[in-house]
Amino acid sequence: MRRSWAGLLALASTLTFAQYSDMVGFQKIASMKVEPSSTTVGQEIRITVLAQGATASNCGLLISFDDGTHASVKVAHDHQKFPVTVTHTYAEPGTYSITAEGRVLTPLAGCAGAASAKVIVKAAL
Repeated sequence: MRRSWAGLLALASTLTFAQYSDMVGFQKIASMKVEPSSTTVGQEIRITVLAQGATASNCGLLISFDDGTHASVKVAHDHQKFPVTVTHTYAEPGTYSITAEGRVLTPLAGCAGAASAKVIVKAAL
């Protein structure tokens, strides 16, 4: 009987946290746009990350470019705000999967979720 109560309490606390995080300063990563979606080596691309939800006071965002590099962005009233736009240049041709993942920086504010997009990088002529 104790085991089932412990499981029920763990589930209830998880559900409570999920509902609480939806209400208190958490944003959800909604989508990502890459322009242009096809480029050449050395040409700069723009990655724009969109979110939905309340305005977070301390939200982290990690954008991985799939070439071993990444960008960490703090989103707050005194920093960058959504939509977040960063630029990147690839040194090698290939197909890259760019991902943006939300990060929680404080117990009461953060970003949840992730978005991804692909970019095709061709060799320079």
